[in-house]
Amino acid sequence: MQSLIDKFLLKARKLARGEFTPRDSFSLSLILHGAFFMCLGLLLVWYEPTDLSETPLSIDFVFVPSESDTEALEAGHDLRHEKPPETRPAQQQETGRVQLKDVEQSRQQPATALTNPDSFSRNLPSEANSDEPGQDAAEVSGTESDESQQDVRTAEAVRPERYLLSSIVPTSFLRPPVDLEKRSAVNAKISMTRKEHKMFRKKFRKWTEDFHKMAQPDSIMTWRHKGKTYSASFRNRPAKSKTDIDEVMVEISKVEDGLALNSRMRMKRLAFSNFAQFVDFWDPWVAVHDDEFEGRFHANSQIRIVSARGVQPKFHGKVTTASTRIDRNGSPSFLGDESTFLGGLETGVKAIRLPRYFLPFATDSIPAGANLKRFDQDTRLVFRADGSYLWKTLGSDEPEQRVEIGEAAAYILGHKKKKLHVRGVVRGKVLIYSPGTIIIDDDLTYARNPEISAVADDYLGIVSDRDVEIAHPYVTGPGDLTIYAAIFAKRRFVVRHLRGGGDDTLFIYGSLTAGSLSATEPRYGTRIRFDKRLERKRPPGFPLSNRYEVSEWPREWEVKQN
Repeated sequence: MQSLIDKFLLKARKLARGEFTPRDSFSLSLILHGAFFMCLGLLLVWYEPTDLSETPLSIDFVFVPSESDTEALEAGHDLRHEKPPETRPAQQQETGRVQLKDVEQSRQQPATALTNPDSFSRNLPSEANSDEPGQDAAEVSGTESDESQQDVRTAEAVRPERYLLSSIVPTSFLRPPVDLEKRSAVNAKISMTRKEHKMFRKKFRKWTEDFHKMAQPDSIMTWRHKGKTYSASFRNRPAKSKTDIDEVMVEISKVEDGLALNSRMRMKRLAFSNFAQFVDFWDPWVAVHDDEFEGRFHANSQIRIVSARGVQPKFHGKVTTASTRIDRNGSPSFLGDESTFLGGLETGVKAIRLPRYFLPFATDSIPAGANLKRFDQDTRLVFRADGSYLWKTLGSDEPEQRVEIGEAAAYILGHKKKKLHVRGVVRGKVLIYSPGTIIIDDDLTYARNPEISAVADDYLGIVSDRDVEIAHPYVTGPGDLTIYAAIFAKRRFVVRHLRGGGDDTLFIYGSLTAGSLSATEPRYGTRIRFDKRLERKRPPGFPLSNRYEVSEWPREWEVKQN
């Protein structure tokens, strides 16, 4: 060892004088690495890990008098203080009195302390054990009759001392029996293992995708995994109103080591208004360029993005697509992903199909108190901030008519071969539905801005089985166009007459779902910001998908009380 130290010092001096050679460098490196691994090995030898998930065992010791001590006790001496019992306070003389024969019995069973610390409290009568059979009430109270004083010899019971041995013996060797765990685990919560997490993620994906196929929504499913049996109980909770969303409560249970363990999760049905943008088929002639999205984005086909002249799209929410790749217009697949998909990108997910038919409600199930209005001609609708809207048939000389929206949801229905033109300020809950085309003539906003007001309760849904269009520039006027609504265009969302300078913005606050999209540039750059209220609510009667997602799961087991 001394020679190695001398060599190390010699090479260190060479290094200080600048005379270090590659061979010396290699030798010094070997010495330093050897010293490092030697220290690491010593640390591993000395280190004793403690598993904090294990419950350490508490061991109670009771010191029992020997025969010589018994004689001293009979003489009336205190073993600890060497003082006669008369010198102690009267209160201390009356507490902790036991029959000597019980002390001798407890001395014959010292091993019980290693398995059940409560056994000493049963072997040592006290005031708490006054109901034990064969024990005189006078002894418990600390007073004795004249007859019992002649036969009973008393001794001072030494209070059991409790020692925690986890610092001496690893707690894995001190795991208590199952019955003790069962008593201490009531109302406890146990984290799930990593393998259970993986198993449940696979189960959840299948449940959320195929729950609508189950013949009985309220049912029980049982399966085995890694030698353990699991069961899941499904309870369907339909939406209470046309603005609520269906939910499913799932209770998962298993039995392990004699303990009944439960875990609860909540699934909610996805409405198409849960996405900032949803596209069924992406037109290959259309690219995402000067666009920005805040919220979830989903496409059932491949999307195309283009970065040019220093401008690139930005997705702030998670992007999912049923396609296995993104068309980047010839750019490398890894180029710009971090600055484009800020919320993450997942490809190859299962497609979410648009409903084949949509009706806000069946003819024979119109909601009670619903404010319903049908239009069979081309009609212009102008919403007012006072909670009403004006309507007029296009080409008619009749004056505008006014309709109150009120507190109940308002349903405005169009005709398949006619068009509805809409604009204005919405106050209330409104659904505009047409099997034909709906045209947005100008800004559509809320009377109470949800971005500012915490009590804003205005919702607008625009649903068409065909197209939703942005009107010609001479109708909308120059400048930006603002739309506060959840839009559903089953066939196509269209921006007509794309000529423009490219400086104006189409701003949508809410949600946009479309079978396909037209280009918006150079007339508009698109900005879509998701209305976070739509996570819990939806515009009245807005379309729902057949897909569910997990909305709540604590990822832990709860011990069930029997």
